[in-house]
Amino acid sequence: MALCKCPECQNLISTQSKFCPKCGFDVEKYMQENGNKIQCNQCWAINPPDATHCCKCGNNLQYSNQVADGLPDAESEFEKKSIDRVLRYFVSHGYQIRDIAEVIAEAGYP
Repeated sequence: MALCKCPECQNLISTQSKFCPKCGFDVEKYMQENGNKIQCNQCWAINPPDATHCCKCGNNLQYSNQVADGLPDAESEFEKKSIDRVLRYFVSHGYQIRDIAEVIAEAGYP
């Protein structure tokens, strides 16, 4: 079961729900109309299925999901890419790898 945010109230709901249990939004109709579109993982804007960058914020949609696929899971490629960006940032600002490793370990990453 994939989860998404209700477009009305932002409550987490199943992509298979007929209606949002919190506000009553018609999820089934929304999925029929927007299920194949891509939802930006930065600003949550809905983009055409063939878009490569978000029409609202310009984010690269490479790691964003189709609306029907729900939100990215914890082990998504987006999160892995984000960790890589953080590491590159620290290295480019003169931090030593052992210092970065300590920060990562303290944050609970394996």
